[in-house]
Amino acid sequence: MHISPPLPILCPVPQDAIRLVGGSEAYEGRVEIFHDGLWGTVCDNGWDLDDAHVVCQQLGYPSAVGAFHFASFGSGTGPIWLDEVDCTGSETNLTQCSHDGFGIEDCSHFEDAGVRCATEGRYSRMVIYTNYLSTYVRMWSNVHSIGFS
Repeated sequence: MHISPPLPILCPVPQDAIRLVGGSEAYEGRVEIFHDGLWGTVCDNGWDLDDAHVVCQQLGYPSAVGAFHFASFGSGTGPIWLDEVDCTGSETNLTQCSHDGFGIEDCSHFEDAGVRCATEGRYSRMVIYTNYLSTYVRMWSNVHSIGFS
């Protein structure tokens, strides 16, 4: 009797989801955003700690400790979705920040923006990543930060 392995469950990536790529730890990396069915990067023009703070909070971290320029975590591929991002730091989603519009940019991938997030007081969070080849779930929590002992 031949038993086939289970097929992966493919969950769609939400529009404008973000991820960090290329860091040595999960809390740092090049900022990528999923838009119109494609992962793309964010240009570092005007990129600062307020922008990084919004990215980190959107990912469930309490704050940012670094905003990086010049593809510090490697150059991305695909579209450069956002340029001239200007957050106040109070937004809950990177797309709520001022920017030139999706795909309106004058950048190259050597200008991809990156962040390093603070890890103390980490919120519970589960993010599902998928592509046509595989799906995986990244789960983490800091039990103390959500009030359990």
